[in-house]
Amino acid sequence: MTQLLSPDFATGFLHSVRGLLPVAGVSYYTVDDDGRPSGHRLDGLALDHLHEYRSLYHRLDPLHPSRFRNPGEDVVTLERARERLDAAPYIDGFLDARGYSDEVELFFRDSGGAIVSGVGLFRHRRDGRFQTDEISLLNKVRPVLELAVRSHTETSSAADRCAAFSVAYHLTKREIEIVELLGHGASNRELADRLGIAVATVKAHLFNIFKKTGTASRTDLLSRLLSR
Repeated sequence: MTQLLSPDFATGFLHSVRGLLPVAGVSYYTVDDDGRPSGHRLDGLALDHLHEYRSLYHRLDPLHPSRFRNPGEDVVTLERARERLDAAPYIDGFLDARGYSDEVELFFRDSGGAIVSGVGLFRHRRDGRFQTDEISLLNKVRPVLELAVRSHTETSSAADRCAAFSVAYHLTKREIEIVELLGHGASNRELADRLGIAVATVKAHLFNIFKKTGTASRTDLLSRLLSR
């Protein structure tokens, strides 16, 4: 699943990551099936640096996510990346030239172990290199950050599916509310209590929803919703 972040969540998420350690800035990005990063969101980093990276340096990047497909390689330092590739062209041509002294990448994976997104942390020359205790901290917080991203994107994905589903079948506002609550496992009584209506009214809405969507049960309806 492509882990796109909404603007509001991205702002808060990147600000939180940036507050963990002294850094010049951070970059969040998604990763496609070929390991290529895209959809960057930046905090504290210059947009023209991203453009230069994309056009000139991404193939030289020793921290490129395509080089770290194995689970367990989730917090990668520049020193570790040097073991696989000559990092001098990237360090001299990109990092040093822009005042960065170091870089660390945090990778987030799906349930199958594939990298789906990541965060790059860039340190300014005045702050020196990332230290061992700082890398240890990043290893500890990475799973929490991954959980936050996954929770946000799964919630956003569910909302998007429901919105598309509602448009496709011309559901009313009340019917949309019921479908959303059904997705959370609400019973008829819970639906009635949450919406302030009678159980009989809930059943009437469900009848109309089933008729519009061509489904015969809650299970059938949710299956149709998830398939979109």
